[in-house]
Amino acid sequence: MRIEDIMNNGKIKQAVYFLIQAILISSCSSGGNNSSSMQPILNIDKFDSPIAISVAGFNDKSYIYLANVNDDTVTSCLLQDDGLFSNCFINGEDNDAFSYISGVTVNSQNATAYVLNSDSIAACPIDVTNGTLKECTTTNGKGTIVDPLSIAVNNAGTMAYIVNGNDSNTIAICQINSSGTITDCSITTGNGMFNYPSNIQLNSAMKVAYVLNGAGNTISICPLNNNGAFDTCVNSNGNGTFNAPGYIAVNTKASYAYISNEDSTVSECHLSPTGTFDSCQKTSKDGSFNVVNAIQLNSHNTYAYFLNSGDSTIAQCSILSSGELESCTVFENSAYNGIVSMVYANIGSFDFLYTSNYQGGTDTNKVAMGICKFNSDMKLNECTGVE
Repeated sequence: MRIEDIMNNGKIKQAVYFLIQAILISSCSSGGNNSSSMQPILNIDKFDSPIAISVAGFNDKSYIYLANVNDDTVTSCLLQDDGLFSNCFINGEDNDAFSYISGVTVNSQNATAYVLNSDSIAACPIDVTNGTLKECTTTNGKGTIVDPLSIAVNNAGTMAYIVNGNDSNTIAICQINSSGTITDCSITTGNGMFNYPSNIQLNSAMKVAYVLNGAGNTISICPLNNNGAFDTCVNSNGNGTFNAPGYIAVNTKASYAYISNEDSTVSECHLSPTGTFDSCQKTSKDGSFNVVNAIQLNSHNTYAYFLNSGDSTIAQCSILSSGELESCTVFENSAYNGIVSMVYANIGSFDFLYTSNYQGGTDTNKVAMGICKFNSDMKLNECTGVE
């Protein structure tokens, strides 16, 4: 099955696509680390179907990183105070560090970008003078990293948690050294709780990891020990509200969590002091949600933004002081054309929402990115499309 078929059916979970890609390809990485030099190219043709976005800051400058699925490259751009891009580089052309990439995450503490390959993770140090990627080291964690679907890095930048695909029902827990390299890895099944996991989110305030299970309609709640390992995991079905949960955002201010379900609903869950789900309720907010593929909260935790991949819109919902979602409105813009990922970022004195479009930057879909500003009430206002 091609990714186009998945998109046409409204099934945009990266886990499914890259599981299929893993079956189609036969190349495998070795158990050790392999290094590949980067030669970033300054290029006006910035994007080739970006599917994942990460934003980080170094030396009082902000940079955006996008994983281009069509040509296995990563675009890095300086973000100006007005939110627009400048000094964009293409990283990874004619380089074997990237292969069937599915995501990019930046570790700001160690100035390292982690790129998810079909069978390994590439750890790429960042040149903080211009945001480009330097020599990358790929690893499969001596066999503990298998078809990685998603990665989460703790706030200290010392631990990485990698969700494995290929029906393994496991997560690789890896240490990160001071240079950002992934080193010692171990593998866990969450004491048998994981059931086709697809995503992971860390709640650093409560020292808990949430593992979203694609099957069984559950989320595994795993307390984090002082050494970063999982303690005993327990499963929750959100009082019966979870339906193949895909994404979660945590409101630490109000001790609330928002979880997207496959049936285009959202579960709102109050969190206990230990990070477990006290009580959950399910809502569609009068049809505001349509195949939610990402959730972002603003910096004040007063608004939640839900990426509707079903119709290329953003549902923007105000949040009560108690944590519940209040009213929702649906924002449409011509810059949204097959949106698949987004990130909320504060640049200088302003807030922006960056989105990427499926097959963006190609002849099929010229507009690759959307750069959207907010009104003073934190509702989306004007957007700029970037080709």
